[in-house]
Amino acid sequence: MPQVHTFVNNHRYRLTMKPILSIFLSIIISSMVAQNVKTCNDTIQVPFGENKMGKYIGCLNYEGIMDGYGTLYFPDNTVYAGNFVREKMDDLNGQLTYPDGDSYIGGFKDNMKNGIGTLSLSMGDQTQISTGDFSNDRFINGTKTIDFGEGVVQVINLQYGEVVKFEVYNDTALTLSSVGDFFPDYSLKNGTKREVIRNYEIITELENGIEISRISEIENYYNPDDIQYAVTPDIPEETELMVIPLEYEKNDDSKYVNLGFESPNRAEYRFIFDTGAEVFNIGYRLFKELENNGLQYEDLDILIPATGVLGEPMDLKVIRINRLRIGNYIVNDVIAYVSTVDTANSNLLGIQFLKKFKQVYWSLNDNKLIFYK
Repeated sequence: MPQVHTFVNNHRYRLTMKPILSIFLSIIISSMVAQNVKTCNDTIQVPFGENKMGKYIGCLNYEGIMDGYGTLYFPDNTVYAGNFVREKMDDLNGQLTYPDGDSYIGGFKDNMKNGIGTLSLSMGDQTQISTGDFSNDRFINGTKTIDFGEGVVQVINLQYGEVVKFEVYNDTALTLSSVGDFFPDYSLKNGTKREVIRNYEIITELENGIEISRISEIENYYNPDDIQYAVTPDIPEETELMVIPLEYEKNDDSKYVNLGFESPNRAEYRFIFDTGAEVFNIGYRLFKELENNGLQYEDLDILIPATGVLGEPMDLKVIRINRLRIGNYIVNDVIAYVSTVDTANSNLLGIQFLKKFKQVYWSLNDNKLIFYK
C-alpha cells in the first residue's frame, strides 16, 4: 500500500486570488457532492513507515482498499476526513486536522492540497490563514492573512505563486500598502509603496529596491510654476539664477538667510541656514507674529512628533504657506513646520525648503547661496 503523508508546509509563498467565479462554482459543486456522500463503517489498519500504524474508518472498494468517503487517523494524531480514490485523498472539500489544532479544509488530489481551500496555522502568538488556490501542497493564488496579535495584521495577495500586494494594518487601520514585485521578505522590489502615518501619506516608487521618487503631503518638491521672479529697480530683468549672500555675526558660526512673507508690512525675518536640518521650521513666537500680520496659509491638520532643544516631546504643526519671498524670487505653496511649544523659537531654513528649486549651491568660502529657478 502506498505510504500516505502529512501536508503541512511552513514555507512562505506568494499568492493571488483565482477568479471569484471559479471559487463560487467550487463551493457549489462541493456542497452538492457533500449532500450525496455515501458513508461506510468498514475499519482497517493502515501501515505507515517505521512500523507505525494508522486507522481508517470508511468505505472500501472490492479490493479492500480505501475508496470513497472515510476518515483516516495518522500515527501522529493527524486526522483526514474526506473522499479517497484508490487510497489517495481526493476531494473538493476534505478536512485535514493536525495535532496542534492547525487545519486545512478544501480540495485534495493525489494526497496533496489541490484546488480551492483554506489553510489555518498557529505559531505561538501568530496565526496565519491562507484562502485561495492550492497546487501540489503550495499556496499559489489568494490571500494570506497573518495576525501577530495586539492589532497588527499583515495581508498578502499572491498570484501564480508570486506576491503582488502586501498590506499592514494596525488596529484595523491601514498603515502600509505595497503593490508590485517583492523580495522574499515581502519588502518591495519594484512598484509603489504607500505609507499611512497618522493622518498623512507617503507614496514611494521603487526600482530594484531603490527609491526613485517620493511624494508626501508634508514635504516640498520642485515645481517651476511655483517660482516667480519679482522685478525690482536693481534687477529689472528675470534671470535663471539668483545669488543670496549669507549673513553672519562675529564669533558666530551660524549663517542666516532673510525671508519675506506676504503680509501688509512685508517684513523680512532671519532664518538660520542649517544644512543638517531636514525641515523648514518656523518658531512659535515668529509664527504668532506672522499670523497677527495676516500670513496667508493653510493648516494641513497634520502633527509631526518631535523633540525640543531640552529634550522635551513636542508636536510640529504642518502648514502650507501661500507665498513667501527670498531675494527676487516669489515661492508659492511652501510646506513649513511650526513649533507648538512657546519655548521652541528656532527658525530654521533646512533642506526641505531648498527642494522647491531646480538646484541650489552653497559656496562655503564666499558665504552665499546660488538658487536656480
